[in-house]
Amino acid sequence: MFYTSFGFSKFRTMTVRLCFMVLAGLFLASCDESTEDNVDQLQQAKDAIDAGDLRTGNVILKNLLENDPKNAEARLLLGSLYLDTGDPVSTPE
Repeated sequence: MFYTSFGFSKFRTMTVRLCFMVLAGLFLASCDESTEDNVDQLQQAKDAIDAGDLRTGNVILKNLLENDPKNAEARLLLGSLYLDTGDPVSTPE
């Protein structure tokens, strides 16, 4: 009754729902890959900083924040890196 009162057939409604679910799945899958890349880059930055290569860690963190500006852990690590090297003015906002 609901479908016919608004001019939608049951088949059309099911097709729209299926398309929406497929698009949502593709969107979530693409987000997951970038998250894995971010985790890998963050680990590389941590490893570089632990090894004493602060310049490399700095570059990796800046690149990561360009791709994902809301990454709080990378922002905190970069800010800590700036404070540790005596350059608090360069700390990102």
